[in-house]
Amino acid sequence: MTTPNALLDQKTRIQHAKAFLIDNPQETIATASRIFQLSRTTLSSSIYATPKPYLRKGGQNRILTPSQEQSLNRFIQSYLNHGQLPTRGVVLGAISHLRKLDGKPRPSDSWFTKWWKTQPIHKITTKPIARDRVSAQDVKEVKEWFKKYKEAVKKYQVQRQDIFNFDETGFRVGCPKGEEIFVPLDVKEVRILYLYKSFTNKL
Repeated sequence: MTTPNALLDQKTRIQHAKAFLIDNPQETIATASRIFQLSRTTLSSSIYATPKPYLRKGGQNRILTPSQEQSLNRFIQSYLNHGQLPTRGVVLGAISHLRKLDGKPRPSDSWFTKWWKTQPIHKITTKPIARDRVSAQDVKEVKEWFKKYKEAVKKYQVQRQDIFNFDETGFRVGCPKGEEIFVPLDVKEVRILYLYKSFTNKL
């Protein structure tokens, strides 16, 4: 079934979606996206391209200014770029710091849950990947390992009977579970590395 919004070009639908958010500050970007048949990414990018008066969420419930929200979104991107995980605690801590600078208290968890859904970010779960598993697929890494192995055998005069045999049996050290983090909408996956150790058994 074709809706009236579907007959409009994208630019017009974006303008209507923005007007809808101005008139209904309690509504979210996700709701406006569905009504005007836009992707959340497209509408969010248009809204947060420059500071706009329609970003206000109204009245005494306003916790952050539009410029503070933009700063937080840049902080999340920068945090991610430096290999750090922007978890709920990290983002909420950054918000609390901004509030403290203004002499205001930390916002509630329920406020944060509603707030992040209005931002150009989404929540994903990190995927652990073993560092040794990554490097083991690199041919240069394998060649370098054998080179150092032969040098060590020669240097320490290791005999055949002193060689240890090993297999894939082992255990993981510091293997983290996936963590929920908040990232820009264009980020679909974040992988983190952990170390993998194996026992060796002498024949």
